[in-house]
Amino acid sequence: MGTIIYLAGTSWDAVAGTDKNLATALAQENHVLWVDPPVSVLGVLRSRVASTQAPQLEQVGERIVRLRTVGPPGVTRPGLRRCTEVSYHQAVRAAVKKLRLQAPDTICASPILTFPQGVGGTRLYFVTDDWDAGAALMGFSAQHLARVRKINAAKATVVAAVSEHLAGILTERLGRDVTVVPNGCRLKSSAYATNPGFARAALVGQLNERLNFDVLDAVADTGIHVAVAGPKTAKSPRAVSRLNAFLSRPNVHWHGVLSSAAVDELLASSNVGLTPYADTPFNRASFPLKTLEYLAAGLAVVATHLPPAQFGAATVRLAREADDFARAVTELAADWPTDAERARQAEQIKGHSWEHRAEQVEQLLLQ
Repeated sequence: MGTIIYLAGTSWDAVAGTDKNLATALAQENHVLWVDPPVSVLGVLRSRVASTQAPQLEQVGERIVRLRTVGPPGVTRPGLRRCTEVSYHQAVRAAVKKLRLQAPDTICASPILTFPQGVGGTRLYFVTDDWDAGAALMGFSAQHLARVRKINAAKATVVAAVSEHLAGILTERLGRDVTVVPNGCRLKSSAYATNPGFARAALVGQLNERLNFDVLDAVADTGIHVAVAGPKTAKSPRAVSRLNAFLSRPNVHWHGVLSSAAVDELLASSNVGLTPYADTPFNRASFPLKTLEYLAAGLAVVATHLPPAQFGAATVRLAREADDFARAVTELAADWPTDAERARQAEQIKGHSWEHRAEQVEQLLLQ
């Protein structure tokens, strides 16, 4: 059993994505120190956390310890980034010492922070999105992202990315080999749910500028019931307006942010999953988690024509135009799948489990 430091790009409390799912899978066979991105000390004070001193260590799983880190106000502002980074590195080193971690390996999945000095072991730089293309969406400086990428690539023993397309981009930018470690999914062990008596399409995940709202409006126009789950994270006024208009449609029901168990229930009572991403450089480099989650639940999927979209013999219908997308949804939703049909659909993506991804990462850390 090894020890892994996971420098996450998101907080442990955020909606579970690549970082949390992978770290949780790694913790089945390893001890994991999860490190939150730093938050402003003012934000900590406003949230009335009992202790504002960093580092704060918390046991969040049988083999997972979470480290909360804080920084000066404006942690991502020019001039304060260096202060934040020094404080962050000190917190990681202090946690390693306090927990008596021996030669831990380190995974850095942060777009804005670098590997800490003085921590041994293999260093895996794991790029989960085309952060440069998403700089505006995430509110980061493209220049700062480029600086961090250069430093982390130079320090890393191995570099990995979530998609073939992103690996190609990074190979060109970094001038070194990049291994592909795609996103994974939670394999369902429970029975598939009952037919609610009407066709229902499901959309889960972040609700923001990444979505193609023309496609969503076309689906809503068909009259099919659309169940939506996930946080509203849109920032631009146009995206906020389009999102709210879509969610206000009479046949669209927004369930808010659901637990994993509640998402499973929602998918089990739906018969088609939606991956309606806009055709942007950021989306083309991504590996949609939602598509795998739908397939693991035995749903047929309709997705916009972006890589990667196909998974073996699983039913994934691709559409470039909004009308074609909506037509595919109504066709696939016409019949309710049997448990056997759902099981065959889910069978196609067994090799995409998070446990399988963790095994791939463990092999990379042996280098």
